[in-house]
Amino acid sequence: MRKGTVQRHPAAPTPFTLVEMLVVIAVIAILLAIASPIMDRLTVVSGVDGATTMLATQLRACRQYAVSQRTQVAMMVYRYEQLQAMRSAELYSNEQFSQWIPNTAWTFLPVGAVVEATGGTTAVPVTPAQMVPIGKPATDPLALVFKPSGKLSASSNPTLRISDKLWDGSAYVDRGSGKNWQQIEVNRYTGRVKISGPP
Repeated sequence: MRKGTVQRHPAAPTPFTLVEMLVVIAVIAILLAIASPIMDRLTVVSGVDGATTMLATQLRACRQYAVSQRTQVAMMVYRYEQLQAMRSAELYSNEQFSQWIPNTAWTFLPVGAVVEATGGTTAVPVTPAQMVPIGKPATDPLALVFKPSGKLSASSNPTLRISDKLWDGSAYVDRGSGKNWQQIEVNRYTGRVKISGPP
């Protein structure tokens, strides 16, 4: 380095000013406010969709088990307030509970997805001991019963409606517009599952 010359260093970057940081925070807050309701709707819709898929899959599995094992099988849906669960059981010829299908457990549906039967289901009597894993009062769950032939025991096509509802302490109440629902109809002769929803 020669005498009399000054070596210049690049200037250090200046930190953000308070105004710039406040603008960034305000923009983030606005984006979150816009995105939050959209995310809530997606979560709710996916709960009903998920429950519908779970029920349709379980119905197909029950029919297949009934045909392959030459026995009567019930897909039971247990409802207690906000709790919705399903499980499959073998039945005696008089449609009384025999035993749970081996290697199965209660499957809980997403919270907010409520199953309602609008026809073609039956109630299968169960004892408190059979309902112990649920940890709730024993009631007779609604059931769709498949015969060894694969047909349903119902006199009409059973229909399950899965809606976005919450338990308010005494009844199920629609969340939102009431347009978030799906319906499963099972053909009583073929066991074919048909899923439909709001127009």
